[in-house]
Amino acid sequence: MILDQVYNDIEALLTDRLRTNFSQAGFKALGTIDIFNDQFTELAMGNEIAMTFPAILIEFSDIDYTQQGRNVQQGEAVVRIHIGQNLLDYADKKGKALGYLDFVHRALQGSTGTLHNGLMRERMELDISAGNLIVHVMEYTTRIYDNSADKQVNLEEVQATLEVQFQNSLP
Repeated sequence: MILDQVYNDIEALLTDRLRTNFSQAGFKALGTIDIFNDQFTELAMGNEIAMTFPAILIEFSDIDYTQQGRNVQQGEAVVRIHIGQNLLDYADKKGKALGYLDFVHRALQGSTGTLHNGLMRERMELDISAGNLIVHVMEYTTRIYDNSADKQVNLEEVQATLEVQFQNSLP
């Protein structure tokens, strides 16, 4: 429930900031955004996967939580953003593929969500694939807040209507 909300926040942010801005800057519009499941490796091995490029895959590392209070925890997380591009999309302007990374970084750096604080880039791996598929990975740290065990926070308000009918007849 917590990580899916963090994922949804990041996906919405990327969708909002990148889908339109990329095409305005002369880049191909953002294609696939998904949870990371080693899809780029599968593609490099020749396996078919439904994916549109450029693609961004979001990966979460293990999270170490500390107790902050009754039923409230805080976790230090690393979010890895895998950016896959097809070099054939850039024809003779292969350096432009690197400019794409700047757009992604500007969209994410310092962004906050419902249950996490500002994403801060810590590390970047450049072109970890081969051939026409290039993959860059940017690592961001963030603090995740989890109060899902707090029953008071997670109570749902229910509106109920009771209808009572009286009959004025005697048997």
